Amino acid sequence: MNNLYFIYRRLLPAIIAAFCLAGCSDDDALPGAECEDTLELTYELPVVESHGRYYSFTVTPGDAGNVEITSDADWLHLTSSTLPADGIVEFRTDDNDDVAGRRATLVFRAPDLRKRAVIEIYQRGEGDYDDNADTDVMSDYRVGWGFNAFGEYKNRNSVQGRIIDTALMGSIDSDSTFQSVQEVIRGSEKFEIVSAFSMQEMSSHLTKKMEKTSSFLGVKKTIRRFKEVTSHDLSESYMAYARLYKIVSSRSIDRGVLEYLVATYGVDELPFTQGFREHYKKVIDANSSTRRDKIKNMVNTYGTHLVIEALAGGSIDYVVTFDRTYASEFEKDAEEQCSRVFGKSTGSSSSSSHSVVTSSMSNDYTFSIAGGTADTRAALKNAISGLSDTGALPNNLLQEWLSRVVYTPSNKKNLDIIDFNFMPIWDLFADPKIRAEVQDVVAGMSNQSNNMYTDQELGIDNYVIDLTSKDFTFPADGSGSLVKVMYSNGTPLLEICSEYVPKIRTDRRVTVFYPIKNGRTSHSQGLFPGDGEGNRPAFVSFYENTCYVEPIEGFGYYDRITTAYWMHGNFYEQDYGVKCRPAPDTKTLPHQLQFNASNIMYDVVKIGSGYWTRRNIMESMYFGTLSGRSFTRRERIYNDGNADMLYAYILNQRSAFLSANSGVYGSKREPSVDMALYWYLPTEHDKENLTDYIGRNTKSLFKGGTSGFDAQFCGYFSTGTSSPTDNSNCYIAFKESAKSTTKGYALVLKPDYTWDTQVISGINKMYPVRLFRTRYFTYPNL
Repeated sequence: MNNLYFIYRRLLPAIIAAFCLAGCSDDDALPGAECEDTLELTYELPVVESHGRYYSFTVTPGDAGNVEITSDADWLHLTSSTLPADGIVEFRTDDNDDVAGRRATLVFRAPDLRKRAVIEIYQRGEGDYDDNADTDVMSDYRVGWGFNAFGEYKNRNSVQGRIIDTALMGSIDSDSTFQSVQEVIRGSEKFEIVSAFSMQEMSSHLTKKMEKTSSFLGVKKTIRRFKEVTSHDLSESYMAYARLYKIVSSRSIDRGVLEYLVATYGVDELPFTQGFREHYKKVIDANSSTRRDKIKNMVNTYGTHLVIEALAGGSIDYVVTFDRTYASEFEKDAEEQCSRVFGKSTGSSSSSSHSVVTSSMSNDYTFSIAGGTADTRAALKNAISGLSDTGALPNNLLQEWLSRVVYTPSNKKNLDIIDFNFMPIWDLFADPKIRAEVQDVVAGMSNQSNNMYTDQELGIDNYVIDLTSKDFTFPADGSGSLVKVMYSNGTPLLEICSEYVPKIRTDRRVTVFYPIKNGRTSHSQGLFPGDGEGNRPAFVSFYENTCYVEPIEGFGYYDRITTAYWMHGNFYEQDYGVKCRPAPDTKTLPHQLQFNASNIMYDVVKIGSGYWTRRNIMESMYFGTLSGRSFTRRERIYNDGNADMLYAYILNQRSAFLSANSGVYGSKREPSVDMALYWYLPTEHDKENLTDYIGRNTKSLFKGGTSGFDAQFCGYFSTGTSSPTDNSNCYIAFKESAKSTTKGYALVLKPDYTWDTQVISGINKMYPVRLFRTRYFTYPNL
């Protein structure tokens, strides 16, 4: 039983037949048997050790169709209740601290065939080991053991077989100057927050925080928790992961020593355990046709990485999701939410988040606690079960738990392994060809059913976008609409803007790409691909009058991103290992405003967080007052010899025009954020955001200016005069608020080129009209 695997490889006709016969004649039969026929299975069972972790084995059920799996043990947790197509059965066990081993029964049922099979899983107890066996995880901190990077993030549940014999490492130390194994008493408390726009981004972030050389999407077991806690579709959510941990001691193996030994020692001299050495030799000795299978066996048994450092103490982690529809300052809001939950908020933190939390605080998957005494863990878990969705961890219980996470010989039993550093298992091979093949096999494991993300989780609409396409360019003279939309099969996917972003450059506009999901643009995920002129690629986000620019790691000042990836409504500079294809049937069109039943098209420019028409309105919008059945117009169309121009008293408008243009223009708002859904008359708030964003330098609004606004400087039209007043050059007429019907203003340019705000004081003064919209506008399908 000391081998890692023992072969069951058995068919179960006799056993199942006995159960079936009992089911026909005995009240003590397995429930639900009902004389089902035998489901013939072929499989190999792993040896299940006393310490809890993940295990998997492969079942071959023949042509059984859909197969359901159940367990009768509360200490064995199945990853899936159905048998996947590749036959991989995965489960996690709890620690067994008893002397005796214990058994669990897995029932495999093929309901379509009325067949069933039973497999018994035995977990060892302390009494199943000899006196020299190492069953205490704190004896070696699991340094020198394997780790499955597809499992849980920095969690000992993902530790697998033992690779390094530390006693042999010690004998090497005695004959050299090496000090290859060290144990250190430490003391530190840390708090980390990781935020992401998608499952694949979170998976990539956490995987790379464990081991930077890995390019696959790992830690699926941790990512799955987000799916369990959210009340929304995870593809429609942003997410954050927070972790508070206290480190009190560590143990490590010198990676440099291992690399030296691998490069210079023979296979039989390397400090491997007997079991790992056998697998290692099989990989080295295999030919090209069998090596991949040998590698798979090794990796399935010992994991993808070697633990070279482990830190002991206690940890609490927290997963939370946000409704992406309303997240505008997502990273800031994620930090505030996580800090508040752990009592880390500062006095300056916002008391209310702009983001909407969509996950439960009391869900069993929301928090995970490791280390500390049993009573302090139980107190925290009990408090969590009663938390409201706006609650936080009780500080007194949190501090009591932390106070019990200390290093003393007698308190070691209350510590857990909470952090790891790794060395890829392929780096244990000196031959670069074998090393590359092991790495390739590990990357391919991401396609196993227990490791892969489903289409429903990642979305099947994942596309590669060529950012150098001529469709995404704008005329050098700045004419036309400065906003374009790329469609695929008639669905809007990408917004392309030539816009003024002073935090990137002030002398001209730059091109920024934004993903569109369900018709709405995400201002949290703008991608500036770099211009090759000293402005490096960056992620760009906007909220109100503020712009955030975050340079993308790994790119220099003169680099340009030429390819990006639209992945289920998110936009990235890398594909995170997800297969992406060119978007089908694409079409890129200028974004323009057009009233219903009108043939006039208004070009658009994005400035900061809002969108403006690039010229004043040229047609009637039916402003006026209604007295009884009589409608008195408060607008005029004036032609200055070049084009028509609408002048209006903007505080009243005929309802018939609003009805005729519903879906394009109007006051309808998104209730949860009180933001307009269509084009509308700008408000004082919109004007302030505009002028603040440009640094109150209104010259950038001039015709040909860097903002692209192209102000026309038309004065007001006064009743009784034949032409607009020349000395009052108006930029914008705007309302005090969206609901105001009695007060408005005009932003005007004075002769000294300073700007001023004038109250619209009477119906005899009519001003030119420009329209505005927010990102809550929904692009229709073609």
